[in-house]
Amino acid sequence: MARDRESFRRGFNDIHDAARRGDINRLVLLLAESHDIAPAQDGITALHLAAYENQVRSLMVLLADGRFNTLASGGINALHVAAAAGHVGAASVLLSDGRFNGPRQDGCTALHLAVFSGHVDVIRLLLADGRFNTPTPDGSTALHLAAENGSSRALSVLLEDGRFHNSRNNRGDTILCIAARRGNLELVRVLLADPRSQFSPLDGWTAFNEAVMNRHDDVFLLLIADGRFNGAHNGLTALDWSAERGLVQLARRLLEHGGFNIPDADGWTALHVASEHGQLDIMRLLLRNGGFDARDNDGRSPLLVASIYGHLDAVRLLLADGRFNTLVDESGANAMHLAARNNHSNIVRLLLAEGGFGLPNNEGWTPLHVAAEEGNVEVLRALLDDGRFNIHFTTEGESVLHIAARENEIEVVRNLIFHFRRPELVFGEDYRNAADQDGVAPEVAALIRNWPIPTWNPEYIDLYPRHLRVALLLWQRFASFHQGLRDVVADGMIRAYYADPRGWNPFNEQNTRRRLERHRQELAAAREEENRHIQNAVIPFLRNVAPLAAAGVLALLMARNSQ
Repeated sequence: MARDRESFRRGFNDIHDAARRGDINRLVLLLAESHDIAPAQDGITALHLAAYENQVRSLMVLLADGRFNTLASGGINALHVAAAAGHVGAASVLLSDGRFNGPRQDGCTALHLAVFSGHVDVIRLLLADGRFNTPTPDGSTALHLAAENGSSRALSVLLEDGRFHNSRNNRGDTILCIAARRGNLELVRVLLADPRSQFSPLDGWTAFNEAVMNRHDDVFLLLIADGRFNGAHNGLTALDWSAERGLVQLARRLLEHGGFNIPDADGWTALHVASEHGQLDIMRLLLRNGGFDARDNDGRSPLLVASIYGHLDAVRLLLADGRFNTLVDESGANAMHLAARNNHSNIVRLLLAEGGFGLPNNEGWTPLHVAAEEGNVEVLRALLDDGRFNIHFTTEGESVLHIAARENEIEVVRNLIFHFRRPELVFGEDYRNAADQDGVAPEVAALIRNWPIPTWNPEYIDLYPRHLRVALLLWQRFASFHQGLRDVVADGMIRAYYADPRGWNPFNEQNTRRRLERHRQELAAAREEENRHIQNAVIPFLRNVAPLAAAGVLALLMARNSQ
């Protein structure tokens, strides 16, 4: 029998043609004559074609021959072809052979292919066999695939089987989550009603979000009405969960529905959670909605939480709201204490600019004490530059120096030394007893006992107070025409600064401007004097010397040429 043009185009030979047509006599004859058995394009063998056409007798002959069990392109075997085509007879023959149970190269099994195509009879056959229940490489089971892409009939068969109800893929998606994403209301209803379904509240919240994000309001309302996902799980509600992940649309729908603003066992609300994770859009939504002003069991407000976790924009947002600015926790710590403890210097600077956070805690500790204890040098410098916390003792009479020495924070001690010239006026006449505390390291004790007088040294410029640093950098830049003048001016500025034990007051702008203006005038006068020297002495000298120098050079050249 002549092959058709399609057979020639695909590279089919006579065995391919006889197998797909079910011409058993011709097929047996061709096999007996050792006819060409090479596969066609893409590795398709006569066995693949017989499976595709459901030619059961051809399959039996080819299986008995044993030379056609190779895989086509992509790792496709004959059972894959039969399952995708929905041929129960061909699939039964290949199953009984036992050599075609493996997946394709992409991990899909024959069951997955039957699900994709919606062939329920083949699905039942493969489920009964029991060897095809493995998931795909991404963890999806047959029921996942049916919920995502399969037919309703395939879904019914798999749900009836009951083996995949509570499975989840590698992304954590349950069948309920996929059904909510696809808006399959009937499947959601079946899953919720089936006693074999065991979904945690987190599964339900994920389904909430999928339904809201994909605008399946009927699915969302059905999940809410079910009730089992409306409470708390591990201390979180669905609203807390959406606040943690920044799921604004879900949070808005939950707020509209009501009943989810439930503090956890520690007293945290959704606004605490959003502040912890810096979810600004959620925070704006909750602040507008109201009802989230409560403090937790330790007295911490959302502003304190945002300060602990270092979310600058969240702190700025809560400061602008104004409801939390004066709140402190049970220890009396405010937002600046907590930002200082956690080394968030940017938040400390913001709070310094805002004002109103200068009160000590219940033990008399200021943010400067806290920064010294933790060794947070950047915060310490910001607070020292501000100047409001320099002279303060705790309720136990400890200064910042005592705390830094006790904790052996050598960088903190070094910064204090460079900041204060007269320690006895700041830390008391007996400030050296800070070096005598138990456990103080020798190098720290030596620093305190010696307390060196700072001199102008660019290497340590970052250790000077802010207002002095600015002035020194100005002189370093503008007085560079004369090294000696720069050093003299800088040393004079340091002496002027340390002549006043309190130092320059950074809030006395007039005083600072007056001192800088005086130094600018001194610099201008020095430059004018140098220019006058150049005009009156250097230039005339060059004018007088230049002709003589030119004549001398000319004489030397002539003498050299004569030689």
